[in-house]
Amino acid sequence: MTFKDSLQWVDHLNSRKHLRAVGQTDHVDRATLEEVRSRLAWLRQRRAEIDDGAFDYDIKKRLAERKRLEEDERRQRREARARKKRARRGLLDSDAPAPDADPEAAAMAAMMGFSGFGTTKVN
Repeated sequence: MTFKDSLQWVDHLNSRKHLRAVGQTDHVDRATLEEVRSRLAWLRQRRAEIDDGAFDYDIKKRLAERKRLEEDERRQRREARARKKRARRGLLDSDAPAPDADPEAAAMAAMMGFSGFGTTKVN
């Protein structure tokens, strides 16, 4: 479906046809007086907790945590790109001997010329 503007899109999302298609109903339950009172009490309690400082945030701590998460994501993306690159070149992780796994196997592989399947360029 195409729409000329965002208003038509929102109207479509709220239409009965669309709501039925996604499994929702357009029926709204009427709240009782007790439900309204309990909701207002909960909102008052929440506002009081915020005013008391129960939700104080340490911005430096939050920024440090966010920076750490972003660095972890970057590292994971870098590792995934490196794995894909090695797979494209035909060098799978299981083909290369682990440097600290078995020194004799690594020495034998180096002696047989299997020490590097990659490029000959030096960084």
